[in-house]
Amino acid sequence: MKKEAFNAIVIALIIVVLCISIAPVMAWTYDDCTSDEKYEKFGPRTDNLLFVMYSDAPGEYTGLEAGEIDMLEWAITKDLVDKWTAPPWNEKIKVVSYGAELGFFLIDINCLPTYPGDYERGAQGEDNPTRVPCMRHALWHVMNRTHVTEVIYKGLAVPIYTPVPPSLPAYQHPDIIPGGAKEVLTHPYDCEYAKQILDTCDEDPADGMPDFPVNPDTGWRFWDKNGNGVEDPDEYLELWFYIRIDDPLRNAMGDYFADEIEDCLQIRVNRRYKDVYGAWFSVMLEHEFNLYTGGWSLGADPDHLVLWHSDYYWYPGFCYNYGGMNCSTYDYWVDKLLEAPTWDELKEACYQAQLIFNSPYTPEEGYTCDCPGGAMGSIPVLSFQGFKAYRRRYTGGTDEQLVSPDDGENQYRGLTWKGIVNVPAMGPDPTGMGYSMLNMHPECHPMGDCSHMTIRVGFKVDELEKPGNPVYAEWLWDNVVWGLCHESLLARDPYTWEWMPWLAKDYELFTWIDPVTGEEKVGVRLHLRPNVYWSDGEPVTAADVMYSLVEMDDELMAIGLPPPWWYSNVVYIKSMYIIDPLNIEILLDTKSVLAVGWVGGSAIFPKHIWKHLIELAAQGKIDLTIPAPDPNMIGAGPFRFAEYNPEGYYCKLVANKPGLEIEPVWPTGFWDEDYPPKLTKNPYGYFRYNPVYVNVHAVSPEYYLTRFNLPHDPGKPPTVTSLPIEIEITLKNLWLNQCSGGYLIVNKYVYYSDPSVSTWCGPGELELLPGYPEDVILETLPDGTIIPHKENIIKEIPAGSAACGNPAWIKVAIHIKGPEMLDSEHPNPWICRWINFTLPIAITIREDTAGQFYCGNDQIPAPDFKVDLYDVYRAAMAFASYPGHPAWDSVHDITGDYQVDLADYYAICQMFGWEAPAP
Repeated sequence: MKKEAFNAIVIALIIVVLCISIAPVMAWTYDDCTSDEKYEKFGPRTDNLLFVMYSDAPGEYTGLEAGEIDMLEWAITKDLVDKWTAPPWNEKIKVVSYGAELGFFLIDINCLPTYPGDYERGAQGEDNPTRVPCMRHALWHVMNRTHVTEVIYKGLAVPIYTPVPPSLPAYQHPDIIPGGAKEVLTHPYDCEYAKQILDTCDEDPADGMPDFPVNPDTGWRFWDKNGNGVEDPDEYLELWFYIRIDDPLRNAMGDYFADEIEDCLQIRVNRRYKDVYGAWFSVMLEHEFNLYTGGWSLGADPDHLVLWHSDYYWYPGFCYNYGGMNCSTYDYWVDKLLEAPTWDELKEACYQAQLIFNSPYTPEEGYTCDCPGGAMGSIPVLSFQGFKAYRRRYTGGTDEQLVSPDDGENQYRGLTWKGIVNVPAMGPDPTGMGYSMLNMHPECHPMGDCSHMTIRVGFKVDELEKPGNPVYAEWLWDNVVWGLCHESLLARDPYTWEWMPWLAKDYELFTWIDPVTGEEKVGVRLHLRPNVYWSDGEPVTAADVMYSLVEMDDELMAIGLPPPWWYSNVVYIKSMYIIDPLNIEILLDTKSVLAVGWVGGSAIFPKHIWKHLIELAAQGKIDLTIPAPDPNMIGAGPFRFAEYNPEGYYCKLVANKPGLEIEPVWPTGFWDEDYPPKLTKNPYGYFRYNPVYVNVHAVSPEYYLTRFNLPHDPGKPPTVTSLPIEIEITLKNLWLNQCSGGYLIVNKYVYYSDPSVSTWCGPGELELLPGYPEDVILETLPDGTIIPHKENIIKEIPAGSAACGNPAWIKVAIHIKGPEMLDSEHPNPWICRWINFTLPIAITIREDTAGQFYCGNDQIPAPDFKVDLYDVYRAAMAFASYPGHPAWDSVHDITGDYQVDLADYYAICQMFGWEAPAP
């Protein structure tokens, strides 16, 4: 799901504004208008997810009224709030508030000296008037935020004065507000003062002439570049203002501001009315605009201030800082923010960045900007106070009306929707964390029939740009589509915003000392779940994580492609290495308190797919910027891509069920002929598809590792050949169902496979341990509290075989057996489901550093239960390395001091010739 992006710099890009309140305001929403903080971490409950596309927001609103869709993805206007909360519409449509938005609308200003591109303006290389600081300063003073929020948005918005919205109260500068100590930096609406700024603006004081005088013959200002006081042919002044028309409120805001510029400042405005795609080329790619009605959705941390950092401007290609603001002082404070080791230091850096962002180059009551080109790269205008809406009952696309012949959905039509999660700041739709898409189901049908149950969500665009491109998709709707097909290592709790394990079953933070600088820095250890599979049936491994976070961006840029959207999340990774098949350690070149979210919240992609795609792109055989470079959309998320039909105005995803066999249907031209769609099947399905959560890990002697070292003195072989390993098995019922009393009955099976029959690819002959199967009742309380079932067992596990090089395996299998009925009419849909969890355990010595790889994957080291020339050779190759060094190989760091030196090499050589005895 798209949860992974919520931690990052931005969730979607440019065109969307979502919202947030740090304290939860809405949650699991019931039909009687009450709500709580419940949500479920498994699913999806539906069979299909159909995105129905409209040309604009009004069309989408009409579609909801007509019962064509079940849910909106876009906030509604004040008029619709009033209409749909009154009879008769309140019987069909439910309106929910999702609180203050974590995001904003603003007026972006082009700060570049000249226009770099030439899509439609024909002005490539020409001087840009909005590069002049006093021009930007004057524009700030003709933005009347009160008028916009109260008249245009009718009170469903709050004015903002810095690029930190009020939904992040801990980080918003407390003095840059009306009535505050630095009120002057809000640049209040003042037409006369704005004109005065332009009347006295003189970049070249030697000529004594204003830069933007009014031509008395025309009544318009011109740009007097040569200071002769006469409008020469090349001094015609006109601002190209790109105004988004796919959102009526944004359109009205743009028209109002254009009127103010023309009426007050006497500057011509060329109003370029564009939808999301029209604006994309001229604004984001070619940077030939002067002004743009921009908008951003944000994460729960203020790291979005990097959007105006000069490092994030480049041309050609999309970049965050497409307006080209260039201020070294602003960059300094943003860097301090990103590297802050404490929350207090982060907050101070955030305050300072806002001061610089709002300070004019021309002195204004003592506040000046020491940036050569000035700051003020955008005018913050407002944050939305959001309302969204959905149909109370399952529409089936027919306004709840039954059809004949039955299309399979009549069993659901007219039933009340259950399990809708109204996430604070985002609402109940899939544009945020996607929990509703996991939880939603019609009343009395907790699961679909595997074919027909369908959630219909409206999109306010009539086409998608790159719905199958998780690397270069920029727009909200494209990100929603691919995001539901992928996952991240960690996810945000929708109400506390705390990070919780997702693809990773757990994680831990620690500090480390950089041996080069002596500085203390932060690191994170991630412990992967072994029962997660890509949608083509391949396992998700540590190699996929390494590739997604460290290698993939380098490979893309090495063949001349722009960095991917998550680049800002991984630039601080100093070193990342694989401890064993399920454990990864990441060392960051910072002490930032934000670091865990950067790495844990980024999406993970299948290495076996994307490495091949990049290799084809390097040979010129495929284009990675097309809508679907991997038309099969191989991911590990809750949904799989099924079809995109631009002519039919819809896009369809299907639930990632175990055994689903699918060939995605893409329109012609949306994928490369050298890499066409093909039939794929995942026997296992989505790892959270079932309601029973299983976790198995070793708790001794080293928590969570799958490799354990026999104790021994340096240079002496171990005196023991096996270790007692304590295994903790945890089961949870994630289903918050009260119909059956809030419980599930399961059979628990625990198996063991010893090193004599197992391989690194999986267990061999399995032995059912004594006392199993065991019946277990898994309970959830009426308030949603989950009561875990935990069991600890101790198993004596021998060292792996030096002859075969094999680990032992623990397997836990869960079979759901009851209750058989939810009530007198409805059977339990999960009866007879199986959930399996397997854990490899290797017993060896620390000096056994190399020799095998996990199931043939040459990036995941595995011990071969002996120390020979290969171990010595690999240690020699890594000698004198440290994190960040090209030769760094952490497995040879025997002493654990983050460098491979003589002590490590000597320790390995001392154990040369050791072999584990046969089990």
